[in-house]
Amino acid sequence: MNDSARMTSPILRSIWIALALTASLVLAPSASAGIPGPTVSLGSAGGFEYLKATFPVGETQAGATVACDEGDGITGGGGNISGSGANAALNATYPSTSEKFLGEGWIAEGSVSSGARTVTTYAICRGDPVGFSNGIGNLDAAGGAFDMTTDAQGDSFKQVMFGVQGSGGDVRILQLRPATDGLSWTTTVQNFADESAQYTEWYVGNAALDPVLRQSDAITVKPGDAGKANARCKAGEAVTAGGLFSALGGEPRRDTWATSTRPYDSKDKRKTPDDGWTIKVQNGRDAGKTKIAAYAVCQEK
Repeated sequence: MNDSARMTSPILRSIWIALALTASLVLAPSASAGIPGPTVSLGSAGGFEYLKATFPVGETQAGATVACDEGDGITGGGGNISGSGANAALNATYPSTSEKFLGEGWIAEGSVSSGARTVTTYAICRGDPVGFSNGIGNLDAAGGAFDMTTDAQGDSFKQVMFGVQGSGGDVRILQLRPATDGLSWTTTVQNFADESAQYTEWYVGNAALDPVLRQSDAITVKPGDAGKANARCKAGEAVTAGGLFSALGGEPRRDTWATSTRPYDSKDKRKTPDDGWTIKVQNGRDAGKTKIAAYAVCQEK
């Protein structure tokens, strides 16, 4: 874990640019495939706007960037890969590092072992973030001593946004969750490829917000099955970010992976996905049972 990039003062655009350039020297760029669909607004609630865009992907990891409206900043985001999770996974969901969308966009990336799928990126936008950090780590090839890692971050301000980006292998997300104190979070990733890989984890705090953490009940998922869980915000709250875990006995469950982590609409009168966070996790056939749960970071409207 590299903590030298941690910042607790307000972010200047020049700092975002420098950080993005540093990351680009370490991480191989994700390959593109297909043409991204247009960014679509899903509505607004409590000053937050919810956006999405789709992107066709194949065996090469790829995804779309969703940009906030001019003048808005990102507070969180997520992603979803279509179809069965038996041969598909999300490999990344993180804030954009491109100079054009620094602090103002979100990226979700996925891949499939055969055929073609669609990745949908979700972005939640409002005010400018005020604190930012990232850390970069290495992963062994699948089956190596260090093909999986768990890292935690924390700081003196409330969490709003968190993300992880895998690169150079088949890095899948097992956990991406806030702690109950709202001041730290945990990322667990595993490399499923026969080559080494890298990952970068991200988080942003926003002193202007005072979010509350909501957690779903734990759901048991059998080997070979996919499980879903929803964490719902209370009435009068809007979701600003979210997360997931897959664990058994308190330890991250190997050979499981996320295929969806995103905001959702509870089918109320409003069609805006501000009601909470939904996740979908695939349990590998030889993994044994696992328990999953969703987390929603909610802000009073």
